[in-house]
Amino acid sequence: MSASRFNLPRRVVFSLIAAVVILVLLVWIYALILPDPAAVAPTHPASTAEASAEPEIRSIMFMSNRDGDWDIYVMTLADQSVTNLTNNDTADGMGSFSADAGAISFLSSRNGQLEAFNMNADGSDQFQVANDLRTIMSILTSGRLNWDFHRSTTGQTAFVSLRDLNLEIYGQNGDTETNLTRNGAIDWFPAWSADGTRLAFGSDRTGDQEVYVMDADGTNLTQLSGDNPAYDVLPVWVDDGRVLFMSEREVAFAGGEIGLYLVNPDDPQPVRVTDDDVLTIAPELDGATAIYMSNVDGDWEIYRRDGATVINLTDNDTDDLFPTWKPSS
Repeated sequence: MSASRFNLPRRVVFSLIAAVVILVLLVWIYALILPDPAAVAPTHPASTAEASAEPEIRSIMFMSNRDGDWDIYVMTLADQSVTNLTNNDTADGMGSFSADAGAISFLSSRNGQLEAFNMNADGSDQFQVANDLRTIMSILTSGRLNWDFHRSTTGQTAFVSLRDLNLEIYGQNGDTETNLTRNGAIDWFPAWSADGTRLAFGSDRTGDQEVYVMDADGTNLTQLSGDNPAYDVLPVWVDDGRVLFMSEREVAFAGGEIGLYLVNPDDPQPVRVTDDDVLTIAPELDGATAIYMSNVDGDWEIYRRDGATVINLTDNDTDDLFPTWKPSS
């Protein structure tokens, strides 16, 4: 049998080749336009915890005698790491942040009595605040006129302002700011009651530092600390409606002790806190997170509360007091 009998006509061969080429082209085009299987695969939404989880970048400031004397500390909440900002052998405490979180004002006994100082937020450049050129230039050049912001449970904010080159307490409700104290004295350390209807604060309007309370609009002013020449300052509200404040009327801060006193704002008769007093202070709020101090465990500790979850942030055998939030930059 001749091999030529198995030869296909030339046009049939060309037709087969053309068909193969067309088939290859179709497969190639289809591969180009077909969506990536991974892209069309069903996706699983992140869990609620994953979707809502954000890195913790907040910090708080507080005072503690954990190193044997009172100093000012900052804690990073992400890992609860602590930094001693004042770090000396004298008593320092009662710190407040500037609005931009770049500076801290505080009280120190390093010169033998309680006096106001400033420092950078990292603890550097500590200097005494006075009515002198350095202090005035520091205020004017830094633009740091507003300090010590505190938010109430009703959404109002109280803060201290130097906008008139005089410490006054302002209230902010929305975009409206109101001078609540309006006098030539030093008015500072505002603290909201738990229901947001009253403000306690410190003032030297009678010639020495005393503690006062007023309504949220600045009316109904009442002196709480009594007629005592000692240094009375830094009021905070107890969760039962009383006010706790620091005083040197029996012990000097420079000696390493701290005198804490309780007073009922409706019947101002200050009494010193004893070991039998179990107290929890009204919280400082940042969104849904609250920080507060309490001596329920036998010594003063600082706690964090998120919903029903409570964490002892300091958890040591010394006293940790007066926490405040570092403002968001």
